[in-house]
Amino acid sequence: MKRSLLLFTLCAAMSMACSSSDALADPEGTAELLQDCSIAGALQLLATFDRLGDIVDEASGADQTNVTATPTGTANEFNVTATFDSNGDDVDDITLTGTALFSKDPGLGLVPGDTLTLALTQTGTVAGTLNLVATIGDGSVDLTGTANFTGLGGCNVSLTIPVATPLVIEGGELSRARQLAGFEIGNLIDFNVQGAFSGVISGSGATLSSDVAISGLTVSFTNVSINGIDLAPATVSLPSPGDLSGATSCMTNGFFTMDEMAEAVGNVAQAMLDAETTVDGDPFTATPVVGQANTFDVTISSQRTFTGRITFPGDPTAAELTGLATISSWQISTSSVEGGVNFDLSGNSTAVFGVNLDLNDDLSFYGSGVFTEGACMATVAVSPNAPYATRTPSTNRFTFNSAFGDVTIVADVVVIDELERFDIFFVNATINDLAVPTELLGRLADFLD
Repeated sequence: MKRSLLLFTLCAAMSMACSSSDALADPEGTAELLQDCSIAGALQLLATFDRLGDIVDEASGADQTNVTATPTGTANEFNVTATFDSNGDDVDDITLTGTALFSKDPGLGLVPGDTLTLALTQTGTVAGTLNLVATIGDGSVDLTGTANFTGLGGCNVSLTIPVATPLVIEGGELSRARQLAGFEIGNLIDFNVQGAFSGVISGSGATLSSDVAISGLTVSFTNVSINGIDLAPATVSLPSPGDLSGATSCMTNGFFTMDEMAEAVGNVAQAMLDAETTVDGDPFTATPVVGQANTFDVTISSQRTFTGRITFPGDPTAAELTGLATISSWQISTSSVEGGVNFDLSGNSTAVFGVNLDLNDDLSFYGSGVFTEGACMATVAVSPNAPYATRTPSTNRFTFNSAFGDVTIVADVVVIDELERFDIFFVNATINDLAVPTELLGRLADFLD
């Protein structure tokens, strides 16, 4: 499934409604786009559900800095306000307000059969209203009720989950005590959702009505109509865990290779100053480029091979260097074993790769590269306006586009590397052109951590 929501984005950006006739010139194509909004609504519902653990913890007596829960006077009911950072920038951009009614005192612990009834309004980057009932099962939570989101991918999305076909959210690794409080569905790899709901999705002058069933990696649409026109049923296959892991692995190895390149630039400069013939034990050559000051064609040969033209901020054979070193073009290949897994990567770029040096130590780097590892290809980029710091506590960002098998992931990655904190967040992430909430990408972040 590789479909774009560009149509809706353009309509919103131009502050005008696309006409019904335009939308229904291709009713099946428009239905596909609205079906994507339906899936986006389900993903947003799961992301909101992932935040409920903090509300349960606060009501249970475990203080949460982002949540207040005040008894209403009705037994086991609380007025709640909760804020969340949905994109890893350390700014809370989602607020949930409303009531949470437990079937018993949450301080006594929740066990299978206990319920939580929620009436919440969500404001911020994604607005919506939720009226849900969560019922704890044995290793799962059943979710029923309604969820409405506005402006989600350019659509208004209304979902109704009947009691007869709840969304069953399973997490096999969770202990019973944590089935709801802190329930970690937060990734697209090792949680499982099954169930059915009905959806009414409007956008671009069209309204889609459909029944939607989720089973594993398959999403089925039946009883489909758009502006009253009946359409054929449709089935969408979500990305497989293996393809997600492959795309993430390629991106990860590409980024770490760029980080190693930045270190190698400083090490080459130090080796040239010390008149050595190896860098980290690997043979290397540095041939001066005629007519270009302090510029050398460098080759490093071993299990890691590198060729590139480096311009240093001074004469590397005369003194330790401070300033910007640049590589105008480069090629690299790495072959090694990491944790028992063969790691064979090749990469190249014609964009400038810059390394800020301080006495031959790399302080930060920027640039882009295209990396391949087996059947995977990834483009990784660090902006020259925000170079990636390598030796000081900082918050860094890079972007990537990675493809493997039937999955393409595009995202910004925020890395918070401080003295007492290390976190990785995915921002503006899409998987096969479908926007995926940050909360559902925890496993991809864990892969980097």
